[in-house]
Amino acid sequence: MTLPSELRCGIFIDLEGTSSLFSENENRYLQALDSLLYSSTVIANHTTDNRLLLHQMGADGLFIISDGPYRDYSKPLAVAIVLMQIVLLAGAVTKCGISFGNNGDYRSALPRLEALLESGYIEPRAGGLMTKVNIMGTALINSHRVASIEPRGGRLAVDSRLSHLIPSNIKVTKLGADMVIVDWIHNEISEIDQLYSIAGIAQPGIEQLENALKAYVKNTGSLGLGEWGENTLQYADCLS
Repeated sequence: MTLPSELRCGIFIDLEGTSSLFSENENRYLQALDSLLYSSTVIANHTTDNRLLLHQMGADGLFIISDGPYRDYSKPLAVAIVLMQIVLLAGAVTKCGISFGNNGDYRSALPRLEALLESGYIEPRAGGLMTKVNIMGTALINSHRVASIEPRGGRLAVDSRLSHLIPSNIKVTKLGADMVIVDWIHNEISEIDQLYSIAGIAQPGIEQLENALKAYVKNTGSLGLGEWGENTLQYADCLS
């Protein structure tokens, strides 16, 4: 049996409220997305102990896959926390799921368009074109699932099967059957400091992050007053 600690780590980060945020403030949305993509690229390019590979998924998602396994999840958690905080300060909120699995580039397994045309299996219609996403694997499937399942909110969730790999100094706000929710505002570990230094960004203070998250939730109106807003604040320990 292959253990979680022997498989690659997958991190899926998704901008929350894309449909409303983009329509209401396109510039803020693009700034937040650019901050996510730029910062993740800088961090990945300077990671030498376990290379990180980046894949933008759709308009508002980012999938990060490690080149190998982690015996300790301090580094993946730090990567997720730093990127979520950077996006928050750029004016948006994300949800994130961390899990494990395999990953592969299936480009070579896909039949060439020319071969399909020659075989008669497909024919071009209306001059249409499709862009294929070539990566797939259980790391993407699992991390996306953990990011997307209940409870709703801008939260950082880790697959519960990885709970034994979460360091004891990591602050957790919820233990569930499917996930462990980690406080992405108040955790202070050395790996976070290192990643901010790599990204070339001044590390924000806890109060600055708390105020930014509370202001964002408040400005979402009815959404912030409901389950989404309460969960977003609660799981970041920002309700008080």
